[in-house]
Amino acid sequence: MSEKPPEPPPYGALIESARKDAGLSMREAARRAGISDAWWRYVVRGYQKVPGDLDGTPGTIARMARVAGVTPERLEAEGQRPDAAGILREILRREEQAAPAPAEDDEAPLRRIMAMEDLSMDERLAMVALARLMRAQRQAETRDQGRDRNSA
Repeated sequence: MSEKPPEPPPYGALIESARKDAGLSMREAARRAGISDAWWRYVVRGYQKVPGDLDGTPGTIARMARVAGVTPERLEAEGQRPDAAGILREILRREEQAAPAPAEDDEAPLRRIMAMEDLSMDERLAMVALARLMRAQRQAETRDQGRDRNSA
């Protein structure tokens, strides 16, 4: 007779439920957290198929909670991991500091392009698409630079 696996730890059940609610696959969530999908499964279940418990480090659990959208308060109260909740608070604080301040009106340049009557509608739409792509690339570069500074 096979032995029933143990119940997942509270933090594992919380993170896994939040991941599903966010519509993330386990593979994508694990990638965003910087771990393998096998490690994600092990941590949320709290065990391995080999004897012995597996408890994720507070930093790993904090990164997993961040990806799944779990707040530090829920991780502490429902997930019963105040250690990981503290690390998650720090991660969120650093992300907030690294985020560029939003422009007063990000869409103003796009509206100016659309108002250019000497261009065809197709040309205007192409320019708007290009401007949006360039803005997204700048934002990604800024975010990556902030991460590089924080990890150094």
